[in-house]
Amino acid sequence: MSGFAGCLEFAAMLCELNLRDEVRTHPHFRPMCDAAGDAGALQNDIQSFPKEFRQGEQFNLILVKMNQGATPLEAFKEVLRCVWDATYQFIYFAELMLKEFPDDPDFALYLDITINMINGYPDVHHYMLRYPSSYGKIIKIKEFEDIDEQFDYGYNVLLKSDLTF
Repeated sequence: MSGFAGCLEFAAMLCELNLRDEVRTHPHFRPMCDAAGDAGALQNDIQSFPKEFRQGEQFNLILVKMNQGATPLEAFKEVLRCVWDATYQFIYFAELMLKEFPDDPDFALYLDITINMINGYPDVHHYMLRYPSSYGKIIKIKEFEDIDEQFDYGYNVLLKSDLTF
């Protein structure tokens, strides 16, 4: 779904991680990685929405939902819910894996890298100057108590932008 998996593997290589085959072939490893990648890709759709809306893009999930009849408010909230769901799915599989490999330092570091990538994704785009910095906080899950608080903040940021629907 995104380049997240490749970036994660590149980061693991830079850290000289040596994940054992037993870890990589565990039945929860791939779903855990897929959920992390989904969270990253969906965050990108939220963060890139204003720019892609202006440019007439069609492949942003918020725009897809709007083209299917959702209001901007409904579409934004639905995609934000998907980010939360993917993040919590990642956490679920990561916790299961930690029970299987509690003393594996390479796996622990791999999880740490993954978590930092999920939480740091908005910052990467900010420093690359891809999207306005005001959109970054929309999707930093760790800073909000629940999805409603995050939604209220994020949607207000979008409303204050110069977008017109």
